Parts: sequence; structure tokens; C-alpha cells
Amino acid sequence: MALELVTGYWGMEHVTAEQDADLNAGIIGSGNYVLNIGEKMRAEAVSANQVRIFDGIFMAYGRQCILGDGEYEDVTIENGTPGLLRNDMIVVKYKKDEESGKENVTFAVLKGETGSVAKDPVPNRQDIRTGAFESEVPMYRVKINGLAIEKIEALFGIPMTNDDLSKKTSDLDTKVKKMSSALGSFAYWDNVSTGESGAKSLSMSRSMRADHMYLIFVRRLNGSNEIHPPYGYLLFMRSTGWNFAVIGSENEVTKKDISNGKLALTFKDTQWTRMTVYEVM
Repeated sequence: MALELVTGYWGMEHVTAEQDADLNAGIIGSGNYVLNIGEKMRAEAVSANQVRIFDGIFMAYGRQCILGDGEYEDVTIENGTPGLLRNDMIVVKYKKDEESGKENVTFAVLKGETGSVAKDPVPNRQDIRTGAFESEVPMYRVKINGLAIEKIEALFGIPMTNDDLSKKTSDLDTKVKKMSSALGSFAYWDNVSTGESGAKSLSMSRSMRADHMYLIFVRRLNGSNEIHPPYGYLLFMRSTGWNFAVIGSENEVTKKDISNGKLALTFKDTQWTRMTVYEVM
């Protein structure tokens, strides 16, 4: 096989559903999603054994399935049993004819086991991209309590649109600016480590300035699989002294001292530790 131009003129029809699906999956993801448009395929129980799914666009493995604007489809759920629980699953069932290659999708219901504890049925979820001829993609969990549909839970994600991302980015930028105006801006100041062999103390290499505030992050490494939570200090320097607030819980720090503007930490035992410092401008 050679490199192929998909979005280009060949003088004949050549773009395939597989290529279109790969583009969708590359942009949105290969999981199961409902796009943020229309009714977003919301589901509601219209009777004790019927769930109505409203319009929207469902995607799985990049394949697009649609219920047009204003449309809906009713899915039948088998009646429950008084006093017992059951979880059914509404799936989008994909099928491909092995001879003709024709593909189609339908809603289907996988019935769970009835009992005192509800368990999800297991869908036959096969990867369409690798050539599966049938796949059951989860869409909704229908929780049945006795004879009633108790709850309908979505089993898909709703990806953000570019408009959503732009708005969230703008909101985040606004929050950062507000925080910066309250706290000032941050400038990288120092980064020191005891080294992998460790030490019983660690000191900054760069002196802090008087009448400035510093945000200091400390993380113990120790070269093991154990994950030590980071901690830190919000520290204010004056020419006549200094004060600080601890962020989180220190890890076996027995002493803190400043000499010539450099913070030094003393540990109970030998530690492989890193300290990163930012000046609050």
C-alpha cells in the first residue's frame, strides 16, 4: 500500500466510510460519544417497559449514527420482577454483511440478570476499525426495580465543541488574570536537588530578595515505588526576618533555616528530595 490522498480529486469516487470514520475518531476520539447538538439523544422512560430516545448524533469508532431533528425512537424493555432488581443495557448494535459489505445500526437491549443485586450485562463490543462484523456499543444503563424503571444512566461522553473549548479557555484566562492581580505574577527562581544518593539537608542555591514573597515546592523522591505527597511553603522575606505558611504536610523536616537569603531544610533521615522555587512578583 502507498500513501493515499483522501481529500483530493481522482476522477472517480474513492473516499470510503472507513476513512471518514478515522477522521472523526482522530478529532473526537474512538470511544462512544453523543455530540452536543439537538436533544443529545436524551432518554426518558415513557412507560414501565419503554424508553424513548430523542434526536441527536451518536458516535463510536468514528462512525456517525443519527436521529434527525425532532425524531425519536422507542426501545422496549422486558418487564421486571416484583421485589427484585435488574440492569438492562441499551446498545447501538452495528452489523456488517460479510458478503455485500453493507453496514447498518439499530438500538438493541441486553437483558441483565434478575436478583437481589443488579449486574450489568456484558456487551459484545468488537473493534469495527479492525474489521469486526458485529459490535454492541453501550449507550444507556436501565436500572429496573421491581416492575418500574428506576433510573436511566448514560454510558457515553459528550465531547466539547470548539466553541466550548474557546469559552473555557477564555474563562480560565480571566481567572488566571484575576489570581495574578491578587497574588502577582510568578517567576522561576531556583531548582535544587539532593541528588539520587540523597542527603540529610537541602539548601537553595540562589538567595531570596528582601520584601518579596516566594512559593516553594518540595517533593521527596527516594528512588522507590512509594509516592510521597509534595508539600511547600509560602514564604515572605524581610531584611530583618522571614515568615512562612506550610502547604500540605512536611515529610520528616526537622529544621528550617535561612542563611544569606537561602532556605535550608534539614531532614530526619537521608532523602532524595527536590526543591523548586518561584518568586511572586
